[in-house]
Amino acid sequence: MRTTKKPIRAAFTLIELLVVISIVSILVGLALPSLGKAREASRRLKCLTNLKGFGVSFSLYMKDNKDLLPYVLPFHNDDFPPNPDDPQLLEVLAGYMDVPAPAKDKDGVLIVTEPYLCPSDTDNLGKDTGFSYEYWAGALMIAREIFRGDPQPARTVTRFYEQNPGFPVLADANPWHKGGYPFQQNALYFDDWRADWLVTDPKTQMGH
Repeated sequence: MRTTKKPIRAAFTLIELLVVISIVSILVGLALPSLGKAREASRRLKCLTNLKGFGVSFSLYMKDNKDLLPYVLPFHNDDFPPNPDDPQLLEVLAGYMDVPAPAKDKDGVLIVTEPYLCPSDTDNLGKDTGFSYEYWAGALMIAREIFRGDPQPARTVTRFYEQNPGFPVLADANPWHKGGYPFQQNALYFDDWRADWLVTDPKTQMGH
């Protein structure tokens, strides 16, 4: 009987193996930056969605409050005890949000989720205070009251926004999003409540 010999498969040589490893390494090196950009694009999109959600809340609030923006502290800190004389933004908007506000669990750990937390918040600001964003309208109101003695800062600043809809109402607290020249921050704008790159430094209006 004839026996057929199975063909002997050639094994990889060491040089061939090294070439394959080198090619794979190059491909991985080329792919990683693209993956990183895709992840950041996804995080920025979530951040913009967060801001748009706050835009809806502002719109609903204004309909119930003489078309005025809320006059509250320009930042949020969950460690501050509730004070009716100095309310915080999240306290005022609580009835206009469809998600629960940041709160501490039974162990005293602050639980913060979107939309209050920017997914690119690498400083843990949102996790520490309960909010990754700054309310620049509130900062303008305080500046008007302190530097100009304005008795109605909410009305004055709301009128300012009506005349300057390109000025940010809410913005990332820090520059977390690469590619957004010059500030690398997202912002929420008045009137149409669009969310886009921050293009104006709100600090330039302090005291004006």
